[in-house]
Amino acid sequence: MTRLHARLGEMALARGVSRGWWRDLLGPVAVALLLCLPLVTMPIARDQANWLTAAMGMMNGKVFYRDFLAFNPPGVAYAYSLALTLVGDPQYALILVHTVTVALMVIFVYLLLCDSVSRLAALMSAWTVALWWPTSHGWWEIAQKDFLPIPWVLAATWLVFRQQSRPFAWLVFAAGVCTGVAALFKPTFAPAGLLIGCALIVRSGITRRAGMEVLALGLGVLVSLLPTLIYLGLNGALGDAWFSTFELAPAYGSVRRAPFVRTLIVSVVLSIDLVGPWLVIPAFLGVVAFFSKRRHLWLLIPVVTFIGSAVVQGRGWPYQLLGSVLVLLCACTMGVAWYYRVQPGESSKTRFIVADLLTLVVAGSVLAKIVGPGTFFIPQDFIDIPYSLHVAAFSGLVDRESY
Repeated sequence: MTRLHARLGEMALARGVSRGWWRDLLGPVAVALLLCLPLVTMPIARDQANWLTAAMGMMNGKVFYRDFLAFNPPGVAYAYSLALTLVGDPQYALILVHTVTVALMVIFVYLLLCDSVSRLAALMSAWTVALWWPTSHGWWEIAQKDFLPIPWVLAATWLVFRQQSRPFAWLVFAAGVCTGVAALFKPTFAPAGLLIGCALIVRSGITRRAGMEVLALGLGVLVSLLPTLIYLGLNGALGDAWFSTFELAPAYGSVRRAPFVRTLIVSVVLSIDLVGPWLVIPAFLGVVAFFSKRRHLWLLIPVVTFIGSAVVQGRGWPYQLLGSVLVLLCACTMGVAWYYRVQPGESSKTRFIVADLLTLVVAGSVLAKIVGPGTFFIPQDFIDIPYSLHVAAFSGLVDRESY
C-alpha cells in the first residue's frame, strides 16, 4: 500500500465538513469557472431568448404573466434581470447566470456528500462535476430552467441533513427557502419540499419536534414565494398567474406527452448514454455503497426530485435530464470512494487495485468529454416549432385561446 493509497483510504473514512472545507473547493470551483468562459461564444438559444425578453420587459416596467404569456414561474426571469443589471449585455448575462449556478452546484455537491458519505466521495464528485459539466453542454443548456434549480435542491437537502445533529430550526427554515427558490425556477422541482417534510417526520416520528421542523420548512417556502405573490398582487396579475399555472401549464404539458413508463425507460437510457456507458460499473458500485449506510437515504431527496422532474414532464428530451446526469456522475464517484474505504486490519491490496482501475475509468470518461466534440441536449421537437409563432405567443401577440 502506497502513501497515496493510505491518504485516500483516510479520506474515504473521513466524514463531516471541517473548518477548512473551502480549501478543497478552491481547485474545482476555479476550474469550473474557467471552463465556463468559452461558452460566451455560443449563440443564444430559444428558451434563453424568451426569458431574456421577459427579463428586459420586467426591467422596463412590464409585469410577468400580465404582459406576456408564460407557463413557468418567474424565477429564471428574476435571475436574468439581476444578471442584466450587473453586466448589461444579454450574452454575458447568460454566462454569468450559468457560471454562478455551476459553481454553486460544485459547492453543494461537495458539502452534501462530505457530510453524508465521505470527504473523498465529495472531493471526487466536485472535481468530476467541475470538469464534466462545462465541457459537455452546448448552447441549449446554458442557464436552462431545468438546470438552475439543481443547486438549490442540493442545498436544501444538505441543510436538513446537518440539522439532525443540531437543534437549530433555522437550518430547516433555510432549506424551505431553498426549496421555494427551486420551485420558482421550475415547479417540477417543488416535490423536494414534500420529500423533505416526509423525511423530517420519518426521522423524528409524530412528535412536537417534527411538527416544529415541518412548520419551519413551510415558513421558509412561504418566505421565498411571498415577494412574488406581493409583486403580482400589487400589479393585478394574480388572475393571470392562476391561469398560467393551473390552466395553460397543464394544457402545454399534455401536448405530445409520452406514457410514464416509456419516459422513465428513455430517461434512464439517455442519461447513461449522455454520461457514457463505461461509467455504468462505477455507478452500480455507487448504488451498492448508497444502500450500505442508512444516512445515505437522505440522498434520495435530490435523486427522486431530479429523476422525477424529467419523467413527470413526459417528453424525454435530453436537456431535461441534467439532474439525472448529475446523479449518475455522483454515483460513479461514490462507487470509487467506496472501494478506497478500507477498515483498519482489512486486506487492502485487491480493493486498491479495483479502486485505481475505477478511477482511471472515470477520469478517462471525463477526459473524453473534455477533448471530444461534447454532448448536446437539443430537443428536435422544440427546434421544429416555427420561431415566429413561438415569439408571438410568448409576447402576447397571439391571444391565449388561439395559442
